[in-house]
Amino acid sequence: YTFNASAGTTANITAATVTGSVTADNKVYDGTTAATVASRTLSGVLGSDTVSLTGGAASFASKTGGTAKIVTVTGLSLSGADAANYQLGSTSASTTAVRWSR
Repeated sequence: YTFNASAGTTANITAATVTGSVTADNKVYDGTTAATVASRTLSGVLGSDTVSLTGGAASFASKTGGTAKIVTVTGLSLSGADAANYQLGSTSASTTAVRWSR
């Protein structure tokens, strides 16, 4: 009887899902829906992995002045040395910002 002390098989390691969050800058009314992303953060990154939330185009839901206006950021992506080990739950995020009418 011969015993094989080593055996092999294959399995998959799927990318972990992370959640992106954004904040937007307030602005003075300028007649457009253009918005600026103030910060991008990720939750769900493991240990000391190097992963960042990058990119994205931001816009207010409407061009009218007011407070707590919805800002949507689309086209977000991941970067960094460990980015291939992660996937975004969504490539868009929303936040609120103040848009003053003057």
